[in-house]
Amino acid sequence: MFEFAPEKTTPKMAIKNVAIVIAPLVVLLLIFIPFMATQTWREQRAVERFRATLLYDFDYLLNVLEENVPTLDILYRRHGVDLLAQGQNARQIIEEAEYVYYVLLWRTLRDELFWYAHGISHLGAITEGFRLGMLERFGVLDHIGNFCEQRKAEAMEWLNPAQVRNLLTFSKPPVFYNDLLVGDPFRTSDITFDIIEAGRIAYMRIPRLIIDMEYAMVDTRRFMHDIEEYQHLIIDLRGNSGGFVRYFHDLIGRQLLSEPRYMYINNFYMAGRHNMQLKSNIEYAQELSTRFTLEDAMSFVTEEYLHILEDIMRMDYHYVYRHEVEPFDTLNVPFSGKIWMLVDERVASAAHWVATFYKEIGFATLVGETTLGALGFCSIVGSNFITLPNSGIIVRYDTILSLDPRGRPIEYGTEPHYFNRPGMDALQTVLALIEEGWYR
Repeated sequence: MFEFAPEKTTPKMAIKNVAIVIAPLVVLLLIFIPFMATQTWREQRAVERFRATLLYDFDYLLNVLEENVPTLDILYRRHGVDLLAQGQNARQIIEEAEYVYYVLLWRTLRDELFWYAHGISHLGAITEGFRLGMLERFGVLDHIGNFCEQRKAEAMEWLNPAQVRNLLTFSKPPVFYNDLLVGDPFRTSDITFDIIEAGRIAYMRIPRLIIDMEYAMVDTRRFMHDIEEYQHLIIDLRGNSGGFVRYFHDLIGRQLLSEPRYMYINNFYMAGRHNMQLKSNIEYAQELSTRFTLEDAMSFVTEEYLHILEDIMRMDYHYVYRHEVEPFDTLNVPFSGKIWMLVDERVASAAHWVATFYKEIGFATLVGETTLGALGFCSIVGSNFITLPNSGIIVRYDTILSLDPRGRPIEYGTEPHYFNRPGMDALQTVLALIEEGWYR
């Protein structure tokens, strides 16, 4: 038999064999790499297009703030915050983010922009959860009618479902408008009553002005009648971040006032497009709002607050707002004792206005710390709502700069008659004043 020796593999043959195996892989790679590169390029382009839509919304909002919000200078003067500059810093977060999504925009606005405006404005985003909650509790026109009669036209626009496209991007709508609205705060009054010294000193705490008025009125009236002969009533508003001003009027003011009391406020606003759109929905606003001159402004600004003239002259329109509270016809309580009101740096929005108004009319003596601010008048133009074009996020901002009768910006906060004494809180300070027997 013949035996065949194995064929020797030469280098050329080895290369040929390897080529036979690798060639299909090379072909696949030549097809796959351009495909992947194309896909990556497309994905990158999609990401950048989406990033551009978010940046457009961000720039849109900054432009709205610059042209419509009148209290940016007050924010800088009081808290050292340049909000527009802060906005440019926040914008870089979206510019540099590796992953972009709607919630990134929301979080950036919340944490890097809105937070810095805390204290001078209701600047912030609202959610469908908040809006639906208000609808469930009040109904569209009932809520807006109670909150502010002249804002019904605006409400119908505000509640347009076309404005909430962004909500589809959230698996669970975030609640960040107002912690008071989490859960159902309308079931109980949350007001507490106490007797500090029988027959002499009574105390009630109102932690918020979002309450069930039916429960609150019954409890408060019973308490008021029980303390008719007391010498002192202490009303504690510390930590109260607001709600509805009329709740305090009905609970306290209208029961204890013996005659109508009022306060005049000079309000100013800018002629930004969004402000003017809001104004156009309110017929009598066009009659009451007027242009003004420097001489007009100086007529109601005292020397102490002349610096505010620079802010005022950047405004376009002025109107005078009369805030009045009338006593109940038959529900008055004949309490003739001394009324104290405890305030601190967390008292804001409606509670801040309560402190301002009742201090101005001499109803109560304030003790504690200067209130926070964040005033939102429900008058000719108060808060406005805009929708960011791409994300659909709805943002609330305050439209007016308000001055008290001496020309002091109300957003500076309301100072108490007596600040907390060293080592004492507001309640301890009041009790010390009472024991010493000297106070205004």
